[in-house]
Amino acid sequence: MTKPKWTFYLIIAILLSALLMTVLPNPWLGILIGLGITAIVYFVPSLREKASDVGFGGTNQTYEALLKKARQDQPLVERLIAYEIKQNPDISREEGIERALDRWERYSR
Repeated sequence: MTKPKWTFYLIIAILLSALLMTVLPNPWLGILIGLGITAIVYFVPSLREKASDVGFGGTNQTYEALLKKARQDQPLVERLIAYEIKQNPDISREEGIERALDRWERYSR
């Protein structure tokens, strides 16, 4: 799975830090904890995949975009994803979705 844009995580870190700063007695502690949690989620792929399952990171949006391009043909979308995973068995399903969408856009020009 590719890393989502770092700016998304920067915004999350700022918001989380601001929230923690209001709750904790030491504002610097809130900043450190907010940045630490965000960094862990950003750099640990298994946590990032779990975050994408609940709607963060864009995997659902990527799948929906691919489904829209395929005119809601779900079996076609699943075949495209399976093809990408067959080409590179080391990738996750999320990466397969991204690659299938990239391939669709590249060859549809």
